[in-house]
Amino acid sequence: GVYIAWLTDMGGYHVYLQRFNSEGIAQFDDGGLLVSDHDNASWIAVFHMNLDVDSENNAIITVLDERSGPWNVYAYKIAPDGSMLWGDDGLTLSNSNNANYSPRLAVLPDNSVVVTWSQDLNILHFQRISAAGNLMWGDGILLEDNSSALMSPQPIVDADGAALIQWISQTGPVWAADSKLHLQKYNQDGNPQWNEPTVAAGPVVFPMGNWSQQSKADVDGGSFSAWTKMSGNVQSAVAQHIHSSGGLNWLGGVELSINTNAFRMSPQLVVSEDSQELMAVWNESNISQSQRGVYAQRLNGYGWRTWGS
Repeated sequence: GVYIAWLTDMGGYHVYLQRFNSEGIAQFDDGGLLVSDHDNASWIAVFHMNLDVDSENNAIITVLDERSGPWNVYAYKIAPDGSMLWGDDGLTLSNSNNANYSPRLAVLPDNSVVVTWSQDLNILHFQRISAAGNLMWGDGILLEDNSSALMSPQPIVDADGAALIQWISQTGPVWAADSKLHLQKYNQDGNPQWNEPTVAAGPVVFPMGNWSQQSKADVDGGSFSAWTKMSGNVQSAVAQHIHSSGGLNWLGGVELSINTNAFRMSPQLVVSEDSQELMAVWNESNISQSQRGVYAQRLNGYGWRTWGS
């Protein structure tokens, strides 16, 4: 089956969930299951909602809402029969007087969940929730940098069940900030496994409004990262392979295409199960942005482009 979550637009932007079985038959009421009726002031909250499924087919949802004033982070666990396993109001993960942004989640092999978010675009928070709904990292892991803005942390699970968390730091003017893409590995106790976070990219300039980044695990405890950077007057999609020890396998990263007469944007990644080679797709347009298309590339273990340049 499959779960689908959404926000209503009838005032308050409340969270609903529907589950369909393998025959496409809805398992909850026709209008879906109400997960949260706590209000949001803006539809933008939909970009901060996340849905994943654990090995017992429970839906895990993280959301922002304004029940305490500013945006704070909450997590829900819903069983296949619609039971609210972490309570009707979910779990409170942040209780800040400042706005929180971009919660993301990853389900670990033991069905615990790692949730990451940014507070006021300056502080990063990481928390692990047990399958029973207990906070396992105490008050959470907190990262601060007095000289940089920190944002968009994204967790994935590596081949050994550890959490790989990637995030962005930025300095300088917002319209042309120097950006870096950082990555750290944490064990299940929340201890960092590398002496320092790896800088997978940067400093580079990300396009305004397109700070999206991708992270995918390989089978050896490492990962692939991808991002969009400014290259002169155009944008370029770039990928990197990170070793399980945190080292970078492809010096400087690899541009997925060398067509400098086009905007190459927002790469999305998948890893071949057979060869462990990276495949990526991205949006591409001409310089006037009057023509658009979708392109794909495959990189072998050396970072060589195998589907042309």
